[in-house]
Amino acid sequence: INAAVTFARQGRRTGTLITLGSDSLGGEVVRELKNEKISVMPVIRKGSPTAYSAILLGKGGERTILMYRNPEDSLRLRDIPFGKLRARWAYLATGAIDLPTLDGLTKRLAKAEIKIAINPSKHTIAFGKKKLAPIFERVNAVIMNREEASLLTGVPYDQPRKTFVKLHELVPGIAAMTEGPQGAMISDGFTLYETGVFKEKSVVDRTGAGDAFASGFVAGLIHRNEDCRLGLCDEDNVRYAIRLASANATAKIEQMGGKTGLLTSKEFENSPRWKHVEIRTRPL
Repeated sequence: INAAVTFARQGRRTGTLITLGSDSLGGEVVRELKNEKISVMPVIRKGSPTAYSAILLGKGGERTILMYRNPEDSLRLRDIPFGKLRARWAYLATGAIDLPTLDGLTKRLAKAEIKIAINPSKHTIAFGKKKLAPIFERVNAVIMNREEASLLTGVPYDQPRKTFVKLHELVPGIAAMTEGPQGAMISDGFTLYETGVFKEKSVVDRTGAGDAFASGFVAGLIHRNEDCRLGLCDEDNVRYAIRLASANATAKIEQMGGKTGLLTSKEFENSPRWKHVEIRTRPL
């Protein structure tokens, strides 16, 4: 939901395919998405409750999340209305999707020439790089945190450059590793970008900051260049995507809630606050 809201607020025609229970909470999710002008393709699990989280906030916006995931919550290949998917880009927040579904989904998207960005969950990363290799080969952009990237590649956490080298054996497009308040590192296979963060006015709630960065980054790639694969994203394009991602995450943590504060295109383009963030580059 957080990612869908980012794309919609950045002026993209957005649809979301999600599983929901047949309860009032599922109906509220649909209403919130429609209020953001997002087309909703809900997969309703009749007789099942909608998954939810209780978020306990501490000082400095840090949080503990208690989650209820319905065993029936995950998408299955038969749930996906491929005939209705008319898009140039697909953003996959993989959650608990099983491997055959993820493989079949990415095959169908790639065959339809829909570019794919993926924000893999720890559940997905646990499949291992050997099983994920054919899936990631179809992907144009992958975004994960540095811990997840280390786990996937088997490279120690303190060797980020080697991690990217190994990532690009799997992913032919753009790879991004987030590091929370420390910023992020991005590679197009040729150049390594290291970015800081925008200074926040206050830290209220870090919930959804990773989603805000990942979806903001992909929204930036879409906005500036439709062909981000095999090094075809130019440097200005990547810098724009980094700036939007960092701004979106910073604006989010200043507000309470998983999607409150996510930027509109006008807020990002018109505010002098978001015009510059430190970005260093070096050859990969």
